Amino acid sequence: MEANFPTPDSLTPPSALQSQLQRILQSQTERWDYAIFWNASRGVDGGFLSWGAGYFTPTDTKPESEWFYMASITRLFAATEDLVYRALATASNIWLVGHQQLNLCGSERAKEADLHGLKTLALIPTCNGVVELGSSDSIKENWGLIYMVANSFDPQIQSEIKPTSSGSSDLSSRKGWTPEIDDSPPRKMAGSRKEKVPVNHQVAERKRREKLNQRFYALRSVVPNVSKMDKASLLVDAVTYINQLKSMVTGLEEKCLKMNNVRTTPSAAKARAHKMDIEVKILGSEALIRVQSDDVDHPCAGVMSVLRDLELKVSRASSSAVGNVMFQEIVIRATDGLCSEEAIKAAILGYL
Repeated sequence: MEANFPTPDSLTPPSALQSQLQRILQSQTERWDYAIFWNASRGVDGGFLSWGAGYFTPTDTKPESEWFYMASITRLFAATEDLVYRALATASNIWLVGHQQLNLCGSERAKEADLHGLKTLALIPTCNGVVELGSSDSIKENWGLIYMVANSFDPQIQSEIKPTSSGSSDLSSRKGWTPEIDDSPPRKMAGSRKEKVPVNHQVAERKRREKLNQRFYALRSVVPNVSKMDKASLLVDAVTYINQLKSMVTGLEEKCLKMNNVRTTPSAAKARAHKMDIEVKILGSEALIRVQSDDVDHPCAGVMSVLRDLELKVSRASSSAVGNVMFQEIVIRATDGLCSEEAIKAAILGYL
């Protein structure tokens, strides 16, 4: 079925559209996070749907759905792409509830909604576009709401609402708000055909902004602490987080180098190391270290100093001397870095 694309003159002014969306949400007992009207247009390359108006239900917190709603301003849905256009082209209502339906319907829009905490996504076609409703709650399909949306956007009813566009423009005095952002290229007067911006250029620009928004989605998903919702703050938070990760990596690298690097020792120390016999046995989460060495230069203190440098926690230790030979038994807790008998033995010998 081919979608019906109205002329610009038949559309309701944005302020009236916002009022319609607000009335629809406030009339419902269930809590809907937002409502968006996707405006149907026809360009050189075919039909597409773009932002027409929106209303976000006010809240004391900043839910994930608010980011999703704000980023929708630059979205564009072209022919055969995604559920939004499909709802218009087939004149069919689409009502998705829950993680499984949102992810298995094959729609990137639905997957993004699920990623941002939405549990219900409803798409209702009208005579000149599609109304999208999103909620962080699970809401069963409501035919009364569907009929209300369809009737609210009936052309005959729209003609009665048009004169309401002269109201106050102070958004802070309203219960809801919609960002006053115009992402489309400047429009020239309709009287001069040469000065009109080609529609395909507008489509390309909107697609570019859409791709940029997707990159910000991905960035925000990996930054654990985001101070504000705007993109500039997100970039600052991302830089801070990256620097923290770099610092952590540097610390871990230094620790690994300290634990695993076998240093070149003086000839005297090498001679002493050759006279030291070390045996290591892993016993569950602990390791038993047996050391036999000449009783010279305080071998017990030397071994304990090495274990301290390696940051190995000693559970218990004992030592005894027979003649000029020192015997030591030390029990340590095995760590992720030194979890094998060979690794522990090599690390100790490397520090002696």
